Amino acid sequence: MGLLKVFGVFLLVCLVTLSGCDKDDNGPTGPVDSGGTWTTYTTKDGLASNQVSSIVVDADNVKWFGLEYGGVSSFDGTTWTTYTMEYGLAADGARSIAVGPNNVKWFGTALGVSSFDGTTWITYTTEDGLASNNVRSTAVDADNVKWFGTRDGGVSSFDGTTWITYATDDGTNDVRSIAVDTDNVKWFGTRNGVISSFDGTTWKTYATEDGSNVVWSIAVGVDNVKWFGTGRGVSCFNGTTWTTYTTEDGLASNMILSTAVDADNVKWFGTGRGVSRFDGTAWTTYTTKHGLVDLGARTIAVDADNIKWFGTMIGVSSFERTTSH
Repeated sequence: MGLLKVFGVFLLVCLVTLSGCDKDDNGPTGPVDSGGTWTTYTTKDGLASNQVSSIVVDADNVKWFGLEYGGVSSFDGTTWTTYTMEYGLAADGARSIAVGPNNVKWFGTALGVSSFDGTTWITYTTEDGLASNNVRSTAVDADNVKWFGTRDGGVSSFDGTTWITYATDDGTNDVRSIAVDTDNVKWFGTRNGVISSFDGTTWKTYATEDGSNVVWSIAVGVDNVKWFGTGRGVSCFNGTTWTTYTTEDGLASNMILSTAVDADNVKWFGTGRGVSRFDGTAWTTYTTKHGLVDLGARTIAVDADNIKWFGTMIGVSSFERTTSH
């Protein structure tokens, strides 16, 4: 079953001014202040490894950290727990994590997918129906269908019984990011710069002009606007209009490693030069000078208390913002 190849141009400018995905022509850059409390966690605190690839927050507000090696660590605010291959994790690290509506955790690894319901671990591989064991991205939709983006096999979905794989023959099967919007539409970003959406029936695809812009991350705002972190800045799509933001607008760097939207619909972008915050009007950048453990925030998650969590190569930082300026 192939992706419907309805290629469009990935617009780099805002064609029509619409709410939710607007660009201020003045390119505002807000004041760089801390305005909150930063806390750093490393192996000294209980993290199994300081090299963090992915973070997710479950229904109990427990934070889960997928590591480059050393397995997966969880933190409930008091106690750290680590799970490794000895417990049932498919590989020694987890590149992506998602949580289902039943609070089951799904871990994408280099050797397959593992699920954990709090008691039992189950691993799925190509022998079960997964397109490839090299899983790069993971998401769970509103119907509790699991979606796995692989390095070379496209996307696999799993409803608990049946596996379905979606792939193309044009080299866009390296899926680096997945997100589900408020209409339960799935969005996929690839290494080749292609963005595809799937509503359960129809595929739509948007592509950069030269196919060289990696889509590293996707997040959905409370207003259902989609935000895409790429190697050339941030693009947002409100269903009609595309808008792109770069360092000229206030981003710390155009290399966007991670993307998240908090409870106030504020956007957070992890770059190689710090974390940039965008409230729709002003940009603010946080670096190690403010309390971020490392400039390269590879993954971001927001917990139930609206605290932001940033995973880096040398540990995790959390940030609780306390001021409105």
